[in-house]
Amino acid sequence: MRILILLSLSLFTINTFAYQVYFGESEKSDKRNRIDLLGTINDKVYIYKSKMMPLGVEKHEIFQYDPNTLVVAKEAKLEIKRKNLERIVIFSNKILIFQSEKESRTGTQTVWYDIYDAQSLMLKQGNIELVQIEYKKGLFSKLNSFTIIMSEDESKLAIYYDLPYEKGKPEKFGIVVYDENMTKLYANQTELPVQDELMTLGIPHISNDGKFYMSSREVTEKGLFGIPKNVKHHIYHVKETGELIDNQIVLQDKYIYEYTYHTNDKGELILTGLYGEAKRTGVNGGFYIRLNKDNAGVASADYTSFPDEFITAGWSDREKKKADKRKDKGKGGPSLYNYDIRAMVTLDNGGAVFVAEQYYVVVTSYTDANGNTRYTYHYYYNDVIILKLNGEGKFEWYAKLPKYQHSTNDNGYYSSFAFHASKEKLYFMYNDNMKNYEDGNAVGGKTYPTSFRSNKNNVTSLAEVNILDGKMSKKKLFSKGELGTIAVPKIHHSDRVANILYIFGKKKRNERLGKIVF
Repeated sequence: MRILILLSLSLFTINTFAYQVYFGESEKSDKRNRIDLLGTINDKVYIYKSKMMPLGVEKHEIFQYDPNTLVVAKEAKLEIKRKNLERIVIFSNKILIFQSEKESRTGTQTVWYDIYDAQSLMLKQGNIELVQIEYKKGLFSKLNSFTIIMSEDESKLAIYYDLPYEKGKPEKFGIVVYDENMTKLYANQTELPVQDELMTLGIPHISNDGKFYMSSREVTEKGLFGIPKNVKHHIYHVKETGELIDNQIVLQDKYIYEYTYHTNDKGELILTGLYGEAKRTGVNGGFYIRLNKDNAGVASADYTSFPDEFITAGWSDREKKKADKRKDKGKGGPSLYNYDIRAMVTLDNGGAVFVAEQYYVVVTSYTDANGNTRYTYHYYYNDVIILKLNGEGKFEWYAKLPKYQHSTNDNGYYSSFAFHASKEKLYFMYNDNMKNYEDGNAVGGKTYPTSFRSNKNNVTSLAEVNILDGKMSKKKLFSKGELGTIAVPKIHHSDRVANILYIFGKKKRNERLGKIVF
């Protein structure tokens, strides 16, 4: 593929036959603690930035970027009056700032939200109380955590919050659900029929029609050292009245490794995920479960096991021989390990694609002659697996995107990938090594580890996956040497309506906003 690089006064542009990549001018910035690419309103792009000031004071700002030049058009300091900034979201073309505050005298914690005008970035309406709850007082009292989620069509918003832990008592949580005008639809506090210490809550979900679901993992039997031996998986539908409908998820002769879920256009709950076989460890396949609309059990289910050649693709000869020996000894074949589901895309035909990435952390230590010990945290973000299901829940194809990303003591800041989906393709943007490419196109064979520091070997790549058949191609997008900054894949926003992926680049005190137009 021919790549032409044009450098103008306003934009760094890469033209290809399939898409264009633009970057605004590099801007000087302070060292920030946090950067969030919030999204777009009327084509304008919004980014939140914070940094720690002297005396422990945190500075919060929001920036509006021009969609054409990709440089800052307006900026404003946010009026964060509470002690805890919970989250900033764009919802129904409004910028909402959620804050909470602890009142020690009354033993309560309250959540408020403010509305900022998207055009002027001025406070439009403030101190709107959402919920006030009690927390358990004490020297080591733990405040309640809050989660803000939106429905897939962004017409509903829900606040989920923990309630104080009580030993031997049931797991408890509360919810408040709003429509697109921030009108409260319903609120309740719910007890689950399992003791708090035996229940781990998972992913909350609000459907387009306002139904609230909570996933959970119940420990039914503990083994040596209290390690869970047997578990049950539940999807609880919390009705407006607070009534619970318990959907137990059981995989025969298999165990659930990881899953996510959504509601389809018919209002049915769909679960997709990864499973392991009872006599083996790790990931051995993918599963699909569709629940009846009235939550009266499973309507359909499908499973697909991964062949050994798919699992071992990209493995070294030594790793393959080790897996073969285990299989010959009757200890099971090869498996995938440490995969987290990163994304799920629903398709117009009722099907879906879900994406998982291998992620794990290794801690090493070194003690010098004086007895001083230093710890090093190694962050690994490796291969991505993609699974496609049709409208009946049958697996049509699965694919593996090979990558090897390793960094230390940085929480994997420049690792992982930015994800975007169009009607025909999936796109993965990530940092890679120039040695994996020749004339801009990917070459097979050994996967060289990503180079984050080298201007010569660092390259940001784009992998395309055809949704119809799973065919994949990878290309060099740009390099750190060309751009002057390195891509931060975790900071991105996918605009599926405009078919644009907004991305971010940063190097020391230089940063710039970019976009890929497909």
